[in-house]
Amino acid sequence: MEDKSQARINRGQRAQALLDDPVLNEAFDALLADADERADTSKPDEIQLREECYRAKQAIKAVRKKLAIWVSDAAIERKYLDEINQKNAAKAGEDVAA
Repeated sequence: MEDKSQARINRGQRAQALLDDPVLNEAFDALLADADERADTSKPDEIQLREECYRAKQAIKAVRKKLAIWVSDAAIERKYLDEINQKNAAKAGEDVAA
């Protein structure tokens, strides 16, 4: 169980590093701006192009959201492990005192 917990924590740490990465954020922002520009300058009959731009923007937002969820999951997992460790330490202290 601790291996899975540690894997979740590690994934969350890597996700946070990606969310904090200025180059990745610059790339995402550039892609979002490009999609906006392409949609805004499309001709009225270019419905497919606007739909592609919309889907591209939604995909980028979904990646950011998934990374944020993994960061949150890691924080929850870390708190859970800390609570278990505190309980185990308290129990070990009780066993020594007895």
